[in-house]
Amino acid sequence: MLQEDREAIQKMKADFEALADLSENDFKGHTSFARKMNHYSTVYTIATRNVPKAEYPGYDVGDLLYMDFQEMLTRYLLRYKDFHLTSTNEIFLKVLSIWDHYKVLMKWNIKAFSYLSRYYIVNHSKPSLKQVALSIFLEQIFKKEAPLISGVMQEMLVKERAGEAVNEEHIQNAAELFSAMKVDGSQNIYRETFLLPYIQRTKEDYEKLLLQWMSLPTATDFLERIQSALGEEKKRARYFLYDDEKFIMSNVEESLVNSPITHRRLLKSDDGFAKMLLARQEPQLKQCYELFSRRQSGLKELSAVLLKVIQYEGEQLFQKYEAEESKFNIVEYVQEMMKLQEVYPKIKAHCFQMDFVLSKSIRDGLESVFNGCVKMESKFSGKEHEVKFSDLLACYINIVLQEDSSLTFDDEVDRIVETIAYITDRDVFLLSLQEKMAERILSPLRRFNAAKERTLVTRIRQRCGPASTTYLEGMLDDFNLSNAFHAMTVLSNRGQAPAFEVSLLVTKKGMWISKLSTADTIKIPAKIQSVLENLREAYLEGTSGRQLAWTHENASAEVVWHTSLVGKSNTKFFLTLPH
Repeated sequence: MLQEDREAIQKMKADFEALADLSENDFKGHTSFARKMNHYSTVYTIATRNVPKAEYPGYDVGDLLYMDFQEMLTRYLLRYKDFHLTSTNEIFLKVLSIWDHYKVLMKWNIKAFSYLSRYYIVNHSKPSLKQVALSIFLEQIFKKEAPLISGVMQEMLVKERAGEAVNEEHIQNAAELFSAMKVDGSQNIYRETFLLPYIQRTKEDYEKLLLQWMSLPTATDFLERIQSALGEEKKRARYFLYDDEKFIMSNVEESLVNSPITHRRLLKSDDGFAKMLLARQEPQLKQCYELFSRRQSGLKELSAVLLKVIQYEGEQLFQKYEAEESKFNIVEYVQEMMKLQEVYPKIKAHCFQMDFVLSKSIRDGLESVFNGCVKMESKFSGKEHEVKFSDLLACYINIVLQEDSSLTFDDEVDRIVETIAYITDRDVFLLSLQEKMAERILSPLRRFNAAKERTLVTRIRQRCGPASTTYLEGMLDDFNLSNAFHAMTVLSNRGQAPAFEVSLLVTKKGMWISKLSTADTIKIPAKIQSVLENLREAYLEGTSGRQLAWTHENASAEVVWHTSLVGKSNTKFFLTLPH
């Protein structure tokens, strides 16, 4: 390096030392733009001067300037190699003060030597000037004082958590210092010296707090205290330790959610999550979900309690309505049961955000309930037996379809169909529906509304699939086609009209229940038999390959008895063929 360049760089170093002397005065009035440009110009001139290599053998001029940059910052920090302070807090504040001043000098020097970043550092794959400057502070000051800074910082954070007044600016500055020192693989210093000890201490603090909160009057108070603590901890981590917020909160949440104390107070106590479910306390249920859903293990614990509560409610209803068959109120019981499939899906939507794990528990619980049995005592034998809920639901549907009022029919059908979706032994249930529909069609004392029947079957088809309603739809089609035949009109047109009204129901073989037997076991009066033969001929007229066999067991007749006695009116009798 030329003599004049050596003199220029020495002059710049002396000026930098003078600038460093002003650090305690916050560099006031001595950081003018002209002074900055003078330093930059010095480095630029030396770096770009075209001189023979013989002037600086063994070195590139960039190497020399690179070392000068390091020397200037190192010499400043050597001033503070020994603090001669005994108080931990004084040392903590002194390090923060040195760091504040060092940042100014570091920024100043990086700008002065910025020309090196354009060619030398790039071409020689050297660490950046900022990395070098931070590494110098790391080696000269931080490594030695890191445990002390960490301890003071932890104490301040713990006090802040306890509600005591602390200097938040000092915490932020210390956190910023730790964050800046993550260079040259020194991440472990930050983690091992501060982050992991702080997290461990935080966990211990919350274990103590949980023990204190156990004495709160209700589980709701306990839950609200945890939620409040989590919210405050999140704000604290975001404000002071933004880069590690997620890691810190993950550990805090695990500590609070997985704690046996939390489980005992919220999941196993008499006024915990189970009671909240039974009382339908949606705000508290939502808070429970928000807490336990933070950890997958907590969500599993919550779902297990949810399943047990649903099963418990079903068992309570089973026991409540255990009675003698003749005293059993089917309508009231089924309506109470159907409320479960209305309540829990709403809770799932309002409180559990349609969570998959909890949704599965709700479905498993409702399936368990709706596939259970009610114990009844036989009126005649006095023996106890079990009746499936699906059979009782079929009886309830039979009652609903025969009611006169249609104001709430659509809503009731929706509730019924949603309940059917939870019945697993659906084939047996659908067979029971077929039998009930056949009774409504065949019995003269039953009420049959084709429109209502079709509405129900259509809804079941939409919810459970077309295969589930094949036979029900076939039975309705047979009924409609038979009505369209108009038996009396057809017989009149053929000149075979009988002296009494007659109607015909034609059913497809295999579509209806097995009790529609075609066995010839009943003798029909000749007067009626002749009418039946005329109907057979009329129905089969113009067809080929069809056969029509009578099933008399389910035939019925309406007999009107006329009397001339005073005070007596006509009397109607409904008779089935066996009578």
